[in-house]
Amino acid sequence: MEVLETIPINIRDQHNLLNLLAESYKSLNKALMEYIDNSFDSADDYYDDVLGRYQRDVAIIITIDRANNTISVLDNCNGMDLEILKGLANSINDSEKRRRAQKRPWVNGQFGLGAHAYRFFAQKLRVITKKKNSSTGAISIDRDEPDAKLIKPYKSISNDSGTFVELSDIDRQQIKRLNIQELKRDIETYFEMLLRRNVAITIRDDDQVSVCESFDYDQLEGIPIQKVITSWHRGSATLSYPDSARGIHINLKVCTKKMDRPPFFSRKGRRINYISHMDSFIRKTEHRKKVWENYYLTGYIEVGDNLEPIITRDDFMGGKGKTATRSGIYEEIVKVEDDIYAAIEQVNRDRSDENFRKLASVLTELLTEITKEEDLRIRHENKDGQRNEQPWVSVSPDPGEGEEYDIKSNGNNRPGDKPKISVVTPDLEGELMGRKREREKQGIRIEFSTLPVVEGDRRTHFGDSVITIFTNHPDFSERRGRGDLEQIIINPRLANYLAAIISSEYKEVFYNLKKLEPDRKKVLDEQIEFIFRFEEKLKNYINQPLDALGNVTRS
Repeated sequence: MEVLETIPINIRDQHNLLNLLAESYKSLNKALMEYIDNSFDSADDYYDDVLGRYQRDVAIIITIDRANNTISVLDNCNGMDLEILKGLANSINDSEKRRRAQKRPWVNGQFGLGAHAYRFFAQKLRVITKKKNSSTGAISIDRDEPDAKLIKPYKSISNDSGTFVELSDIDRQQIKRLNIQELKRDIETYFEMLLRRNVAITIRDDDQVSVCESFDYDQLEGIPIQKVITSWHRGSATLSYPDSARGIHINLKVCTKKMDRPPFFSRKGRRINYISHMDSFIRKTEHRKKVWENYYLTGYIEVGDNLEPIITRDDFMGGKGKTATRSGIYEEIVKVEDDIYAAIEQVNRDRSDENFRKLASVLTELLTEITKEEDLRIRHENKDGQRNEQPWVSVSPDPGEGEEYDIKSNGNNRPGDKPKISVVTPDLEGELMGRKREREKQGIRIEFSTLPVVEGDRRTHFGDSVITIFTNHPDFSERRGRGDLEQIIINPRLANYLAAIISSEYKEVFYNLKKLEPDRKKVLDEQIEFIFRFEEKLKNYINQPLDALGNVTRS
């Protein structure tokens, strides 16, 4: 290629370009993370790798002054010398952090753009800083001016070293919408692992004071998924690190209870994004969001300095020279998906009995309501021109204590079953019989069985005042709603199925108890009416997973 002329690339009004770049932060909270991040970067100078803590306690204080439209961040960390302070303005993309990265790879900054995040929501940035045994320096940058200014410090640093950052003339709507609890939550999420060290981050908002806290995954019950990846492909080459500290650390857990902490990617202790939100990763997975958005899964994957974040720090860089590395790392991470899937299935199985007990309790309650309604109806119906005063009776919980009625089985009952129903008739005083030895139980209960069934087996079984519904019957399986990892959802088809099979068992017992022999048309009409009534009572549970049944409010 013959070069005819070299044309310099000049960027005019560089401060306007920085203003545009700052808009990518999209939220005030996200922009504030940069200044807290700078404090942690400064503290890395005295971090002890062996002990896993700083050589002195780190304190970071965020102060929100709504009356004066300012926000400040004060730390007691290492501070900056004059050269680094000037570099906030004139060493963008060639920051001191980038040079230090060769020695301390966990230092987060690379581009020197973080200091300019203020341009998204504030007019001015002032930084006052002091290193130990050095004088205090200060700088001021205005978003509308092309040059920064060294200024006389107007505030002293009370510690041996530290930095004070003040963001002033903040957009009034931005500071008005700033919520201290949301900021606290974002800090605890973004710096989750760094907060485990000897660190205190305090937020002061007028009279409110809030201290950020770390989160302990060890307290959670569940199945841990832990792995350290020390080798991966980069194109045709393979990278391998004998030192596990430089690898990819997977720390996930499938919990036994529903969690509201989605797993995330982190880099050098800072959150990048929720795993399910990382399109560059999800495209590589087999199960896609079905695994990574499951509400039992939590934890994090720490990539160290093996991947670089994009400017907004919510995804990892691809592009020339980086896509191959990113793909190789993703391919190794994806290998744990099967383990996660299996763990979630195990948790689902363990919770299945509990969830079916919840559903059985709901159905029993609804059936009891209908039973009372039926009782009132039958009491006020005339029989042979006379009001029927027959007292209500219940199914005996103990077989053999009342009259027995055979259920036609066609030979498809489970081995050992002798399907019979037992009912009790009232004595002359109308008192109920059929008391259990421990306590009296009245009415019909509903239970679920997860035992295997073969095709053609009964959908239900009645005995000992219990309607048992077989969940492994093909008709049940085909109608159940499908949620995350086969979580059962009560969809309209399942609700209709449950109403129908419960009606079939209940109405037979009901007619026997009441000594009724209605004609065929009335039987069909009452059967349909029962199904509709039961479905109506189930309407508030439609499209709800079994896990959520205890939280449903009926209208």
